[in-house]
Amino acid sequence: MIEIDFLGGLHGNFLCYAINSLNPNIRHIRPFTKFGTSHGPYTKTIAECDHYTHYRKPFKTRNVISIVCDDDDCLLVSLLCYGRSGDFNFDLKNFNVNFYDQVKGTPFEDSIYLIDAAYGTNCKIDNSIHRGILREYFKFNFLDYTQNNLISKVYDQKYDFEVFKFDLKNFYDFDKFIYSLTKIVEYFNIEYSIDVEWYKEIWSEFIGHIKQLSEVDIAMATLDAIKLKQFKTIDFNLLQESWLNARLELIYNKEMPFMQDQYFSNTLEIIEYLKQ
Repeated sequence: MIEIDFLGGLHGNFLCYAINSLNPNIRHIRPFTKFGTSHGPYTKTIAECDHYTHYRKPFKTRNVISIVCDDDDCLLVSLLCYGRSGDFNFDLKNFNVNFYDQVKGTPFEDSIYLIDAAYGTNCKIDNSIHRGILREYFKFNFLDYTQNNLISKVYDQKYDFEVFKFDLKNFYDFDKFIYSLTKIVEYFNIEYSIDVEWYKEIWSEFIGHIKQLSEVDIAMATLDAIKLKQFKTIDFNLLQESWLNARLELIYNKEMPFMQDQYFSNTLEIIEYLKQ
């Protein structure tokens, strides 16, 4: 059995399904949930996945795939982890509203105590938190990608034996995805062939669920518009706001507003602020 080690949100379950679907008997089952994740049940005969490193679970074999990423994946990784992992269905657009109720009992619960300690809040009592405080908390996680807590967890996936590394970016291009799947078949001597047409269909369905890709593109385009002094409306979720503030502070060496409840509505407002 192949074991896939990954950080929650980084498509370990879809890769697991793709590998098990080398067996044609699995293909009649679609793994997608109402949240667009690949957490639906089916019989696993070739591969299984888990957060082995994160939860310090021992591997049963040395047939391991590790899903890896780069520093520049930081925003995407954050959006994926908060937006898809565990089917928690966090409302990132209004993440500050009922924040305690949203994250309690999840792997992100430790953020409650970190925020309370840093900003003197009491999330358990107040439930909701000022948007500016939560934006600021996440902003510091985007100032140095190498120190981002989620990126660091991926980098913690270290092994004392050889593993197959699957680059996160290869999920988002069909040709690269099929190339990687082909390499997995070769690496682990899997005795099945790849039905490219069937995989094209299931991959297209998978990619249609990843709204975080467009969220990254929109955030990047907004930053470019600010650099070029162009007008662009802004309608961000809280993580996008935090990321943009971090990038702007690094580029313009000017602290972005802290206790700002309503974020900027367009790039010209940000450009004017940066002039002050």
